This record gives sequence, structure tokens and C-alpha cells, in this order.
Amino acid sequence: MELTSIQEDALIELLNIGFGRAAAALSELTGHRVALEVPEVSLHPIAALAPALREVSSDDVASVHQIFSGPVAGDALLILDHKAAGMLKELLTDEPALPLRVDASAREVLTEVGNILLNACLGSFGNLLHVRVSFAVPRLNLDTLHHVLESLTVEREGMRYALVVHAGFRLRDAEVRGVLVIVLSVASLDKLIRAVEAWEIATGKKLFSLEGHRAPVRAFAVSQDGAHLASAGEDCTILIWDLRAKAAIDSSIPRQATGHWTPCR
Repeated sequence: MELTSIQEDALIELLNIGFGRAAAALSELTGHRVALEVPEVSLHPIAALAPALREVSSDDVASVHQIFSGPVAGDALLILDHKAAGMLKELLTDEPALPLRVDASAREVLTEVGNILLNACLGSFGNLLHVRVSFAVPRLNLDTLHHVLESLTVEREGMRYALVVHAGFRLRDAEVRGVLVIVLSVASLDKLIRAVEAWEIATGKKLFSLEGHRAPVRAFAVSQDGAHLASAGEDCTILIWDLRAKAAIDSSIPRQATGHWTPCR
């Protein structure tokens, strides 16, 4: 399963709303302006997560793990390497990082940052779906990336896919990179994607253009599953479109002239 460009854009926009709320909460908490960005979102089978997270760290990481439940359920994690974790703590607290892997103060800061960020993003999903999402108490783990991912596959066997969000914290002219991982079952992922698509359409934005007819289009019909579109134009053709690929899959169907349409020759 892969995200279409429309679904990816919609998820980025939705996550930006959640990240904006988290940035406002962190700014108020620290007294410094904090900006959060969502530059990239991708979907991966949970068994193929490791290659997608290589740029975070192939060694030890700090992760804030939170289980959420409701009509949409799964696991959410904020993952940073130890250098990023120490730098984030120093930027947010004005306290220099101690020469430890992740000191006690950093643990407290990371847990709070993860709690704010995960709740804001998952809360946006809940608002979108008009459902209540319940959150477990977040917990901080210091382990290798391999063990963190292994625990996901062992503890939650029903989880099949993961949304990977590469995000950046901007504070005091510095940037810290991290990754948000949202692990979902097939059913929860399907609910989320359908809701995101409906939300994007409801905003009234132009999603994309289909170009192929050489004359005005006079009629169209959408398939019951919403995956295909048939359009008939004055150029005497009927085009069949794949709406996910945003491309014509058959452009050679001639049309007989009827009514007041331009005669086909």
C-alpha cells in the first residue's frame, strides 16, 4: 500500500495543524519561539521500517512511546538520536547537557515534548474523524533503534503499517531533526486515509487537473469506489481516468454524436 500524492499532501497539511498547536504549547512552556515543520510523510509496512529510519540513527536512540485507542488505534513514537535529544533539552531549558547519554533533566524534557507533540497530532486525527482518541501515559525508552522497532512488532501483532513523519524543531536559529512514527492497523489506516481525503475535498481546494480532451467536456461519471472517472468531450472521445494516478488509462474510445454535441467525423 502506498500513499498517493493527494493523500500525502493532505496528511502533511493535517499534521502541520497538529504541529502548530504543539509549537504554540512548547513556546508558552519555554518562553521561546518554537517552530515545528513537517517536511516529509511516507507510509511503510512495519517490517520495512528500519531502512526508512536509518537517517535518524542506526545505533542508540531516545524514543517517547504512547499507545492510543478508540475507533482509530495504534502506537505513536517520537524518535531522536542521543545527540539531538541532548541538543533539544539544552535549547528548551537553557541548561547545558551533562556528559551522560541522556541525563535525568533531558529525560523529563523529552517526555514532556513527546507528550505534547504526540497528543497534538493524534488529537488532530481524532478531530478529523469526529471520534474520541484516548492516550496512555507516555514512556521514554533509551535503547537501540533495532530493539525499539522489534518491540513494536512483538507487542502489537495487529499493527501492519507505519506513517513516518520527518520533522524539524527550530529554536534560537538552531534546528533539531527527529522522526514521528505512527503505527496503525489496516482498518485504522483505511479509516484515516478516507477521512483525510474527505477533509481535503471539503476544504474546497483544487486538488489536481486532468488534461486530455482537446475540446470541452460535456459529461462525466465517477465509479462507485471513487477510483475511476469517465469523461465525454466534444472531441468525440470518452476518456477513462485513474483518479489515484491522476492519468488517463484509456484514451482511444470513440464516441457517437448525439443531441447537440459537435458531430464526430
